[in-house]
Amino acid sequence: MIRKLDFLYHKGIYEEELRKYSPGNGKLLDALRTFRRLQTRHKENIFGELTETQLEQSFNEQVFCSVFGYDSQFMKAAGQFHVLPKVYKSKQYNDLSLGYRDGTKPSEFISKATLELKGPEHDLAEKAIPQAFKYAKSNSTIEWVLACNFKELFLFDKNDQSKSLHFDLAQISDANNVKRILFPIAMGAFFSLDGALGRLEKIRRRVKALP
Repeated sequence: MIRKLDFLYHKGIYEEELRKYSPGNGKLLDALRTFRRLQTRHKENIFGELTETQLEQSFNEQVFCSVFGYDSQFMKAAGQFHVLPKVYKSKQYNDLSLGYRDGTKPSEFISKATLELKGPEHDLAEKAIPQAFKYAKSNSTIEWVLACNFKELFLFDKNDQSKSLHFDLAQISDANNVKRILFPIAMGAFFSLDGALGRLEKIRRRVKALP
């Protein structure tokens, strides 16, 4: 399922941190059910019949909120939310930002990751990935780049387009597969609100500290 397990860092350190990650069996099974629904919809060709615009709201709510654990604006009565669609920056909109509200300026959203979505017929390498990197480089707070066509999902470091984590959403078939996609993308991967390092930043710093 993952084509480049070394990702951006060091395979041994990444796998060690992955083993420590424990989202709980209930979370894994709930996520697996969502991915199976997504796979069923693919078999029904719903993704071939509808446009990207018609699909993205439901996809983002089900995958990025329900599975990956990011709160949208109305999931709580007050306080933080972690997803914001269609953020305009440097004459370009992205499809989704993952981040948090600035505590000193609640109207401002700090983006840590950006997502570019395309329809399932699109080759992500052709347009979506370059577009996502162009957007990321216009926003100094973004560190991570995601590209998805409802079938495949790629994750990159903003500073390295040559290496990625790649997930084939059709091949997520058990709890171990789910854990592997949750670890680098779900809430806590890109940022933390309690002062701790995000999971990916923790790996990055451990690698930098190697002799």
